[in-house]
Amino acid sequence: MPHITTKDGQTCHYFDAGMGASVVLLHGSASAGAAWAEVNQHLLRDHRILAPDFRGYGQSEPWPRGAALSPESDVLTVEAMFEVAAEPVHLVAHSYGGVVALRAATQHPDRIASLTLIEPVAFQLLRAEEDRELRAEIEMLARRHIEFVGQNRDEDAAAAFIGYWTSPTVWRELAAPMRTLVVASMPRVAAEWRMLFDATDDPDWIRGTQMPTQLILGNRTTAATRRVMSHLRTALPEASYVELDGAGHMSLYSHAAVLAGHVRRLVSSVAGYRGQAA
Repeated sequence: MPHITTKDGQTCHYFDAGMGASVVLLHGSASAGAAWAEVNQHLLRDHRILAPDFRGYGQSEPWPRGAALSPESDVLTVEAMFEVAAEPVHLVAHSYGGVVALRAATQHPDRIASLTLIEPVAFQLLRAEEDRELRAEIEMLARRHIEFVGQNRDEDAAAAFIGYWTSPTVWRELAAPMRTLVVASMPRVAAEWRMLFDATDDPDWIRGTQMPTQLILGNRTTAATRRVMSHLRTALPEASYVELDGAGHMSLYSHAAVLAGHVRRLVSSVAGYRGQAA
């Protein structure tokens, strides 16, 4: 994998392949750029794909246990991808990557041709009274995770984390090499939890986002994630909205071809509007 140094001096490894309009794929928590492999099969024939590993994931630098995560840290990785692409990119992001993508979109609208958000976990938006129970559910998961990591019980943290987003069965049946990678990422995920719940963002944070945007949700996802999407739909009324039938949170595995199709359509529509080749 090639690598680039971010503005804060971190080494970022990334996948870079294909030709055509540049599509930057941002992965979620406990993951890496390689998580997009199945989606890439449907995009690579006529798009350039850039898929970075955030620090602490994949082949990028390990995460220092106990370190704090700045909201800007992963945006610097996205900025590095802008430099590699050397043109406005189509930004596609899943889960935690969606939080990073939203921040990048508000800071660098001129560098982003389109935005696809697949269940962004912007739980900091759950601040209204009607969100209280859902926020409490997520905070309980986060506190438990942080406590496990603080006790060096990273495998317990991984089991709880994967179990919440998929099912306990998925964790038990995960191949040993993948389990090892997920367990190793738990201190980084703990830092993400702390950062999300320290954030003071509200929907006004993203109301100025103007690029063509699509919001994608699995109809079998969690209630808290669905509520976040509701807030985003209100904040971004011009965005298109898609529900994937039968999909949970991890639709980039279960519905890779369908997701790729939605990305392709948005990229093509933007390129057509600009008179470009997609």
